Amino acid sequence: MYPQTNSHPLPSTWVKLGSVLTPTQTWEGTMVRDPSVLYQSGQYKMWYWNDGSSIGYATSADGVNWTKYSQNPVFTNVLRPSVVYKSGTYYLFYAKADETAIGLATSTNPQGVFTDQGLVLSASQVWENGLIRGPSVWYDRETELFKLWYSASSISPEGVPWTEPAAIGYATSKDGITWNKYANNPIMQGLNDGSWLERAIETLRVYKQNNIYYGFYHGADARGISRIGLTTSIDGITWNPQVSDLILDLGNYEDFDSDFLYTTAPVYNSGWKLWYNGRNSNNSNPEVIGLAITTI
Repeated sequence: MYPQTNSHPLPSTWVKLGSVLTPTQTWEGTMVRDPSVLYQSGQYKMWYWNDGSSIGYATSADGVNWTKYSQNPVFTNVLRPSVVYKSGTYYLFYAKADETAIGLATSTNPQGVFTDQGLVLSASQVWENGLIRGPSVWYDRETELFKLWYSASSISPEGVPWTEPAAIGYATSKDGITWNKYANNPIMQGLNDGSWLERAIETLRVYKQNNIYYGFYHGADARGISRIGLTTSIDGITWNPQVSDLILDLGNYEDFDSDFLYTTAPVYNSGWKLWYNGRNSNNSNPEVIGLAITTI
């Protein structure tokens, strides 16, 4: 289904460090999830979603110990942040609360105040089935383009009262506001092969390093249970997801990620750091954010 991309060495040894961000502020409710992380001037900056429709902000020197902004939340009535920085401005892309469109808010400060620029991309292609769920944006300085990978359509995992995305689309923009969708979307979807990628590829978070696009994604098996994989692309459009891409599997019964592994936030800084949210439905805080690392 997918053309083979060029072969690039992938980091193969990952170590889970456990959960690093849990609910401690009243506005968060019982969950923190869907992190977006930037590394700037010796500091990691994270934007994350709560169990409702608000976005928080936190900082860290090491990626493990986080200090939450005392005036959280920094933006409300939106879901699933993806933040990029360009020319002194933070661009916070978000999913509309009903998950039918993607919007943009901007600020010169990472904690805001954010100015809402409105909705910039709506469901319009048949395969999207009226749903656009989670943006992943990279500003490519070589091409001077904002590049967006987004989740769309839906599946229903067994035994849970919610849906998850089914496939990945791609779009580009010169200004972050006016977007052109790729004509041959979706660019990634389930393999229908009986593996952990059977039903869907639900999110794709992309990090460009040395002119290679590294795609961290979570895929769903026949029951809708999701795990995390890693693949590469030479153009950000042509990917070759396969069973051997798996880098993070379900944790043990008592671990925070025993049920599902969800959206990632990759950063390369003398080795890879990968934040992700995991779910353990038996916990009082069923979704929290964890960290996995590699030094390869």
